Amino acid sequence: MKKNDINKLEKIIEELRSDKGCPWDRDLKLEKLSQLTIEESYELLDAVEKKDNNKIIDELSDLLTHMIFYFQIGDSLSRYNKETVIEHAINKLIERHPHVFDETYDKKFSSADEVEQNWKSLKKKSSDTSNDLNFNGPSGITAERMIKTLIELDIKFDEKEILDNLSKDPKNSLFFIYFLMIQRGESPEIEFRNKLEEIKKEIRKLEKKDNSSLDKLDKSKIKQILFPDSFS
Repeated sequence: MKKNDINKLEKIIEELRSDKGCPWDRDLKLEKLSQLTIEESYELLDAVEKKDNNKIIDELSDLLTHMIFYFQIGDSLSRYNKETVIEHAINKLIERHPHVFDETYDKKFSSADEVEQNWKSLKKKSSDTSNDLNFNGPSGITAERMIKTLIELDIKFDEKEILDNLSKDPKNSLFFIYFLMIQRGESPEIEFRNKLEEIKKEIRKLEKKDNSSLDKLDKSKIKQILFPDSFS
């Protein structure tokens, strides 16, 4: 790959956003782009989990394109530009890795867990704890950040207390379940994705066994896959 390929990509996007370019790209707003970025990020996650290298390259190319769009849109609005973002990234990495870049730093780490704990400590010093409560992203990620913050403040529940207080209101029950899993050190997002993959595999097996498609399968058999403890 040539060193100037990134410059070529920047010029292509600049042309797309020009008066002679594409109306959709020219009118693209940060709000719309950020929603598309969420979708692309999950598509990259799916590609990584499937170990599909071609798909990983495809999704990374989409995310790289998004980054350049962010740079150019921010620059056009006089809010930020590529240089300020890169400078901030450099400063942030150096600041959060004093054990690598600061020769006077007296702490040494032998494991990734030790580095992560130190990173959390450094992050706390540089930001307000309430920032995680102000974060407004996808519900699952927002819940994880909020609950982890509460647990760090030593707000915890007895597991029996959580299970006994599962509400008839699904929203309350969902929050309690998230709290219980995170308190156990589990990731609801990862565990639920694994559960969904397990369900998909079982349905595909049933389709193959019955030589039928999903819409023609016995609904009671599907329910048994979804809730094996209730329909066994």
